[in-house]
Amino acid sequence: MQRKVYIETSVISYLTARPSSDSIKSACQQITRLWWDAGRASVLAFISPYVVEEVSAGDPLAALERIEALRAIPVLPIAPEILELAEFLLPVATNCRNSLHPLN
Repeated sequence: MQRKVYIETSVISYLTARPSSDSIKSACQQITRLWWDAGRASVLAFISPYVVEEVSAGDPLAALERIEALRAIPVLPIAPEILELAEFLLPVATNCRNSLHPLN
């Protein structure tokens, strides 16, 4: 039985973004591409409608590339539990994100 993996938006962003000159971002891009090309075949990958919505935003050409990367991945239906989890996680993610940026 294959393991199930949820693909969130940052994976697609790292996969399709122009190569970064930042060493950490560049490493994340390389690892993502390696997993996408070799490791993804060993799992059942899924996305949510939220991922589709997020990758569709922004520059139209970049959005098309992100959408194309997701084309073969099944989209999970929205369940009430997902909405509850999102409501719980969003404030936590916002606080974490804000703590990573300098206040100046």
